[in-house]
Amino acid sequence: MDTLKNVFGANEEQRRTKSKIRSPDGSSVDEDSPMTDYVTLRKNPRTDIQDLRNDFQTFQSRIMAKLESWFTKQEEKFEEIKASIKFMNEYFEDLKCKTEDVARRLNELEIKQSTESKKLSCLDELEVKIDMIEQQARMTNMEISNLPERRGENLLMILENIASMVNMPVSKQDIVSIHRVPHATTDNTRPKNVIVKFGNRMLRDNMLSAIRLKKDIDSVKLGISGPKHNIYANEHLTLKNKSLFRETREAARKCGYRFVWVKHGTILVREKETSPVFAVRSKGNLSKIKANC
Repeated sequence: MDTLKNVFGANEEQRRTKSKIRSPDGSSVDEDSPMTDYVTLRKNPRTDIQDLRNDFQTFQSRIMAKLESWFTKQEEKFEEIKASIKFMNEYFEDLKCKTEDVARRLNELEIKQSTESKKLSCLDELEVKIDMIEQQARMTNMEISNLPERRGENLLMILENIASMVNMPVSKQDIVSIHRVPHATTDNTRPKNVIVKFGNRMLRDNMLSAIRLKKDIDSVKLGISGPKHNIYANEHLTLKNKSLFRETREAARKCGYRFVWVKHGTILVREKETSPVFAVRSKGNLSKIKANC
């Protein structure tokens, strides 16, 4: 019995020892005793530290993975940017070469144009000089227009009749030549003009002045058969000056100018008796007439 008591007593003591737990203040508490509200259970500090280390390593791994992924994407973007910059550099280099080539060609064209302009300017000057020389060569010539043509006509006798009508008699010795000239265009149906070359310029000028004062010379008064034609006489102009004279008369007619005439190869214009006289030497001078329209 004693032995059994001892055995059971020892087991009971062990049971009680195992059932005790530690309270927060360090005292032991039986497992079967009621637990008060302030009693809490704590884990092993080493376990908590290990868990923190594991969590930190996991967090660190995730951060490093995200950073690596971000840098990888940025490297890809940088490569795209580098490729774009390289393309733009190549494009601009090509554009620069083309621009320089265009600038070079433009410079060559400007030099060529300048040379051509100088050549044209020289040609224009030569044409003006040639025209002036031709006009000077005609300074003793008179041109009679609208004189009817007849077979076997005697132009010298007709000229003598005109001179007699205007009280400016001429002799054969005063006339170097007299003849008709063909029209500048083939579609002109008017009579061919008559060119009279006098022995000197003074005689030509006097004859022209007398004819202009008479004003009413016609084919009937000259004894030429057929319909009546008014006869006109002017200085013998070059084709260029003749065209300019025609355009000047047309512009003057439209703008109400009363006087257009030629003197010493120069076209002169006057709006009315009291207006100043101005010369028309080129088509650009016609603006003086048109400005008053």
